Amino acid sequence: MKAWKVNVKDDFCSVVVFAPTRGIAKSVALSSDILPDPEYLFLEAIRYPIADSQYNGNGEPCCMYWDDPDDRLFLVKECGWTCEEFMLECCEKCSAKDYCGDYQQWLDDKEDDNNE
Repeated sequence: MKAWKVNVKDDFCSVVVFAPTRGIAKSVALSSDILPDPEYLFLEAIRYPIADSQYNGNGEPCCMYWDDPDDRLFLVKECGWTCEEFMLECCEKCSAKDYCGDYQQWLDDKEDDNNE
């Protein structure tokens, strides 16, 4: 199964889909309810080989889920993904906070404020 990064063109939100072809990846993303109000014609699917090793399905197409702590850790640590909006109360509980650039920037800013 190949990994595909699927998103609505010109939108921040993406999902990693494991599927044999681009068209199937778009269809799986469309039916996943992960992307906000997608339309098939506005979806783009780009090969995302960095995530190929994360496939753990049973031969069926599937998605990675941002709400799954292991999926989130991989997407942040290995792919540089971040949340659309920084929310400290969520960040402090996040499985990937040690690798998140936004959270690390907040820690650095906090430390700078304490040193002034």
